Amino acid sequence: MSALIRQEALAILDLGPAAAKEQIEKRYELLVRRYRHATDPVAKENLARINAAYATLNPKPTPVAWQNQPGQRLVLGKSWAYWKNWFYYTRWTLLAAGAGLAFVIYLIITMVTNQPADFKILLVGEYGLVDETLSQDDLFDQFEASVVEVLQPMDPEIKKASLDWIQLGYEADGSLKETVDVQFQQANLMKALAQLSSEDFDVILLSRGAYANYAAQTDFTDLSPLLEQLSVSLLPDTLDQVQVLTHHPAESAETAITGLDVTALDPLNQLSLEGEPLVVTIGPRSQQTDLAVAWLLDWLG
Repeated sequence: MSALIRQEALAILDLGPAAAKEQIEKRYELLVRRYRHATDPVAKENLARINAAYATLNPKPTPVAWQNQPGQRLVLGKSWAYWKNWFYYTRWTLLAAGAGLAFVIYLIITMVTNQPADFKILLVGEYGLVDETLSQDDLFDQFEASVVEVLQPMDPEIKKASLDWIQLGYEADGSLKETVDVQFQQANLMKALAQLSSEDFDVILLSRGAYANYAAQTDFTDLSPLLEQLSVSLLPDTLDQVQVLTHHPAESAETAITGLDVTALDPLNQLSLEGEPLVVTIGPRSQQTDLAVAWLLDWLG
């Protein structure tokens, strides 16, 4: 830009030749505020001259037009300098695209690897770890692996087992215990109701209070076959410690054995859990009750 053009632009803004960038910015803002709402032709013309002067004093940078020079190393027909310039102006777009692609790949891998369990167990109750230094995740992983180890010889399709634990405290009559964290309790209650009504759990382990609550709402599978086999595998003194819990299912004239209180057998010791009395049941929507009976027989025996 020639000195004459700069001098003219400064004169339009009513600034001296030595005006700094900050002075130009402040003067421009002042003049724009003065004329921007004016509607008469003279004011509009003045505003146009002010904008032109400001543009002259603050020209927009012109992108470099990279040209291939003889002897330059070319990549896909373009010089290395061209690609450096291209990456500089598109780096944020490339990063966003890369993040989006990584997220899509993550979703695909998750859907492929996160297969549903072949045998599902639900634990509902207020229990705690015997040793707080132990890792609950590690204990549950080992437990799930042991379930697969027991069931796979009976059914080779059993390749994955799951154990879900919902921490809910119940009184002996089935009512919820009072708690200071009501929101946590309500969230777990909604989770338990949703899972019990929709999920096809094969085995459901309940505290005695939780059983009292859910047995009144759910027709659990009859445990007579399990009790019959336990009478063979357990010693009489041990079997006497198992409490049989019965329920009168809807639309049935007979009383069914829908729960076994196995607290005296201490099966939760395998999970390093302790706390409330434990009742075992078979899920009302289980499609593999024979496997459920077989696993409970092994676990309790």
